[in-house]
Amino acid sequence: MHMELSTKYNAEVKNSLRKCIMLSKPDISFDDIAGCEYAKECIKMAFVVPEVSPHLFNKNIRPW
Repeated sequence: MHMELSTKYNAEVKNSLRKCIMLSKPDISFDDIAGCEYAKECIKMAFVVPEVSPHLFNKNIRPW
């Protein structure tokens, strides 16, 4: 019984995750999003800057 529930739960999780994965890059930029400047800046600092400037980070200074 426990294994049945686990298998069913795993299948549901996998299906939910598949819906969240983007298969193509959307045609949108930060300029298309109004407001939330602080949130956009946090996203840029956590994801964009380390990607475009990896030389700024070393073993002592890492991105979030």
